[in-house]
Amino acid sequence: MTFNQGGTGSNPVQLTPALGGAPDFTDQVPDPRTRHPGWRIAPFSRDTGPRRHGEGPEAPTISQALVAYRTCARAEGRSSKTVSWVEDAVCYFARFLGSDIDIDLVNAGDLRRFITALQGKKAFSNHPFTATQNRPLSPHTVASYTRAIRCFFAFLEREEILPANPMKKVRVPKTPRRVMPTFTEAELERLLAQPDRTKCEGYRNYAVMLTLLDTGIRVSELCGLTLEEVDLDNGYLRVLGKGAKERSVYMCPNVSKTVYTYVYRWRPKTVSAHVFIHADGRPLNRIYMAHRLRKYAKRAKIYGVRCSPHTLRHTFAIEYLRNGGDVFTLQRILGHSTLEMTRRYAEVANRDIELKQKALSPAESLTLNLEEINESARR
Repeated sequence: MTFNQGGTGSNPVQLTPALGGAPDFTDQVPDPRTRHPGWRIAPFSRDTGPRRHGEGPEAPTISQALVAYRTCARAEGRSSKTVSWVEDAVCYFARFLGSDIDIDLVNAGDLRRFITALQGKKAFSNHPFTATQNRPLSPHTVASYTRAIRCFFAFLEREEILPANPMKKVRVPKTPRRVMPTFTEAELERLLAQPDRTKCEGYRNYAVMLTLLDTGIRVSELCGLTLEEVDLDNGYLRVLGKGAKERSVYMCPNVSKTVYTYVYRWRPKTVSAHVFIHADGRPLNRIYMAHRLRKYAKRAKIYGVRCSPHTLRHTFAIEYLRNGGDVFTLQRILGHSTLEMTRRYAEVANRDIELKQKALSPAESLTLNLEEINESARR
C-alpha cells in the first residue's frame, strides 16, 4: 500500500495520494480549504432523515465535519497554525480512506491502518521539491498526524456531531527521546562573531541572536514583537505566546542596550510597527532566521549540533538551570503550559551536574590519595 506524503512533517504543497490498486480520488475528495469548481458543501443536520447505510439520522461527511471544525476553532480563537495542522492531517487521512465517507463510518481500525502505512513510508516520497530520502518517516511526524486526527474526533464528540469518540482508544505512537541540542560557550562566541555589525542587516541579526539567547523566547514570538511591546528603559519584553497567552520576559542590560542601538540607529525608518524588520519594512520570519543561522554556523565551522533559533532557546533553558534557576520560573519564562518540557531541560542539567560532581568530588580525590598511601605502605 502506497500513498503520497502530505501535510505534517514534510511540508507538502498538495495531498495527492495514490493507494495501491485504488483509483486516484483527488478530484472526488477535494481539499476543503480550496474552492473546487465542481464541489459544494451541503449543510448537514443530524435530524434530516434516514441514512443511506442504515437507520438513524444522517451524519456529515469528513469534509463537512472539517468545515464545522474550522468554524468552531476560529470562533474559539485557535491559532491558524493549529487549524491548518488539524486540517492537513484529516485531509490526508480522508485520502488514505479512499473517499469522502460519512464521519460516523470511520473507526479506530482505520486510524491504526493509517499509522501503520505512515510508518512504512519513505520520508519525502512524492514530494514536489525534495527528493525521496532513504529513511522512514520520522516517528515524531507519525505521532503528529495521530494527535491531530485524535484532536479532530475529540471535537466531533464534544460538539455532539458524533455520539462517541472512536479514536479514544488509539494511542499515539511512542517517539524516541531526542538529545537536547545546545551550543557550547566557544560555539556561541564564534556564532555571534559572524554577523557584520557595521551594516544594518548584520547588526539586526546580531541583536536577534542575542535576544533569543538571553530571553529564551520562540523565534516566532520575537518576529511578532512590536515597538509597543518592548520596554527598553526597564529591559522587558511583552510576549504573545502560544494560545494567545501574554507574558513578560526580562532582558539583561547588555542585550537591552544592543536592541536599543538597533532600534534607534540601525532600524529602517518605516511605518512598520514590528521591531525586527527588513529594509522594506517587512517583519522577519522564522524561516529567514533559520536560514541565516545555518549560514552563520557553516561559516563558523560549528558541526555536530543543529544550528537553529530553537537551539538558542534550548541553550538558554539549560544554562538557566545550570546557574541555579528553578523549573517553575523557567516554565513561566518559556511560556510552557505544563512542566513536561521543562522537566526535560532539568534532566539534562542534572546529568551535567552529576558528571561534574563525579569528576571534581573531593572524596574521589581523597580515595585516590588513600590508594597511593596504601600502595606505598605495602612496599
